Amino acid sequence: IITNISFDHTALLGNTLEKIAYEKAGIIKPGVPIIIGETQAETKPVFLKKAEECNSRIYFADEIYSAKNARQIHENGKSFLSLDISKDGGPYIETLHSELPGLYQLKNLQTVLCAVDKLNEAGYKISKEQIIHGIENVVTQTKLSGRWQILGNNPLIIADTGHNEAGIKDVLEKLKTI
Repeated sequence: IITNISFDHTALLGNTLEKIAYEKAGIIKPGVPIIIGETQAETKPVFLKKAEECNSRIYFADEIYSAKNARQIHENGKSFLSLDISKDGGPYIETLHSELPGLYQLKNLQTVLCAVDKLNEAGYKISKEQIIHGIENVVTQTKLSGRWQILGNNPLIIADTGHNEAGIKDVLEKLKTI
């Protein structure tokens, strides 16, 4: 899986999205499916070329899955994300709640769902009910911290591990909603 391409680690990866994509495409291995989380005009040709060279099937998650009606919910001192998921243009999961509240999680969810599809095609058996349970309880089950984690309320203290330009922009957008 390659999630998104943004300007990070430019000293090592390059100073254009195409150069960064080329370096990240190095994880594509012969015959192994590759999932790209976010389609970008500048990077798509790079990934398509590398996948072809490696004879690897390539999937762009955001061309298969999309999130609709996404909204932040705040109840009982907790925040979560509520949304509907479509697959190939039709309904897939309605009123899904994620413990990860940032709207930037929409892209991550699309990528995860695409990956689960490929795992199921490879012989794993992950049901839609298990997917829903996992997403709705991801923080509780994994103890994941640092993604829009509220550490205090007076004053409001929030921790987020966004570490590249795209991640920081998403955090800034989320800050506008509070």
